[in-house]
Amino acid sequence: MLKLEVVTPQKKALETEVDSVTLPGSEGELGILPDHIPLLTTLDTGIVSYSNGSQKQILVVHWGYAQVEGERVTILAELAESVSEIDIDRAKLAESKARDILSKIDMSSSDWESEKKRLDKYEFKLKEAVNYDVFSGPSMRIGIDFADVDDAESILPTGQSGNVFSPFYDNQADLYHAGQFRKQRMDRADIEAHETARAHFRFADAEE
Repeated sequence: MLKLEVVTPQKKALETEVDSVTLPGSEGELGILPDHIPLLTTLDTGIVSYSNGSQKQILVVHWGYAQVEGERVTILAELAESVSEIDIDRAKLAESKARDILSKIDMSSSDWESEKKRLDKYEFKLKEAVNYDVFSGPSMRIGIDFADVDDAESILPTGQSGNVFSPFYDNQADLYHAGQFRKQRMDRADIEAHETARAHFRFADAEE
């Protein structure tokens, strides 16, 4: 079992024992199980999900840090709320204001990134509370054990191709919705041995 503790500047949001934890790491989702190696990572705005047996629960968090040490997972977050704690009307108003501000800021401005994080915070809160459509989020989930990279797994929400006419456009959608993964082949020889299609690109000369 893992001991999960979530702390914000205002309160201790959670303290419980769990079988596993999934964190919204700044470089992608991180799955934590007992006996995980020590870890310190930053967190993006997103969902912390944790399970105990067949029961799965979530918290919406906004930025922070997570430390894994021994059988303990400690999260220090700017904000952490369960779905029942989210004020939907307030979140919708804040999301609308953040979107309006973002549309008026040059993307090269230093203010753009802070407003984008503000928008992410309220979009994720609304998505979990009322199944609200979001316009940003992770496009790929991948798990790699660097002690055994050949055993890596990944999944895409749709498929390997961005071309809607390709047979590979939605070839992973069913797996994604079922919460499953597929083998992430890391070795070129292994990839070529299991290829089902190959694309060839020809680049025109610069003078043409």
